[in-house]
Amino acid sequence: MGSSARSVITLLSKPRSDLQEHAMQQFRLLNKRQSTRLSKRNEDSRYSMSVAESPAGQIKNRYSNIIPFNRNRIQLDRSDLLGEEYLDPAQGDDYINASLIQPPFPLVPNKCYIATQGPLQSTIGDFWRMVIEQNTKVIVCLSPELENDQEKCARYWPLESECKEIPLGMNRANDENRHRSLRGLLRLRNPTSTNTTTPSSMNGQKKRNIVVRLQNIEPEQMDQVADCIIRRIQVSFVDTTADTVIASETVIQIQFLGWADFSVPEHTEPVIALSRLADQYQPEGAGPVIVHCSAGCGRTGTFCVVNSGMAWLRSALNDTSSGETLPSDDLVYILADAFRKQRTTMVQASSQFYFCYRALYDGYRQEFEQ
Repeated sequence: MGSSARSVITLLSKPRSDLQEHAMQQFRLLNKRQSTRLSKRNEDSRYSMSVAESPAGQIKNRYSNIIPFNRNRIQLDRSDLLGEEYLDPAQGDDYINASLIQPPFPLVPNKCYIATQGPLQSTIGDFWRMVIEQNTKVIVCLSPELENDQEKCARYWPLESECKEIPLGMNRANDENRHRSLRGLLRLRNPTSTNTTTPSSMNGQKKRNIVVRLQNIEPEQMDQVADCIIRRIQVSFVDTTADTVIASETVIQIQFLGWADFSVPEHTEPVIALSRLADQYQPEGAGPVIVHCSAGCGRTGTFCVVNSGMAWLRSALNDTSSGETLPSDDLVYILADAFRKQRTTMVQASSQFYFCYRALYDGYRQEFEQ
């Protein structure tokens, strides 16, 4: 017999010391199961990472050990945004270090995420291609640009006073041009400037630019409870040769400020509030919410567990979910294990794993006991 929401709550409400001991035991089991899966990935195609490990993929990875599985990696494939001549999988044109993440049970509303690394300077264009192609409306950013003087995430969003342009479709006549293209030729242009010169097309090939604009319909906001900055960003694919817009979307980016790498926030309330904000801004029928930190696994996985865990509790306690029962009463473990089958090392640290239990219990109390 499966476990109901009440048995899940009973586990979450254990005394703090008992719950922490339980979490540490489960985290060891989680790591053991992941190690077993990865040790057999050469024989089990479900866990093959050959695309990410190819030379064309490696140059786009921030970390060599946090990469997507072939079976659920996000593929960039819209030729109208870039041109058929620039969509050669052998050259890595369809590759981005990003994984489609789905909960192991149906939720109301439906939940789906894209877990991805913090973009490199050279992959900012790919990141925005993914946003457009996947119909994403909400981006949850869990990393600052720098931590301890090391880049953790390139600033892929524009400042309020700038228009950021990323030239795409560079000619691949030789390895040098390919390397320059992958490393990204980024140009910042003040929107009030009259100088609109762009790098010329090479060999007469048609060129595409992604133009990312901050739309001031809603000025940059600070949410004190969720400890985050909210930005409304306009992203457009522009054919500069014809001066036409191919595709244009407005997305919400929520940048959480209080979460250092490999750690957890001191209190659960800001993350619970962040989770609610992401739900609030996600419109019905939109594509997956993009969630990223630096590697796209630790903080990213923790957020996904808390967000989908709260959705399950709401559905089960309000009798709106057909999948009310679970195979066990450990909702956190079920979610983390399922997510690790879709992207390695989701919920990376033991402190993050334990934080999920705390956040789900505190979130439950806020919504159902007050």
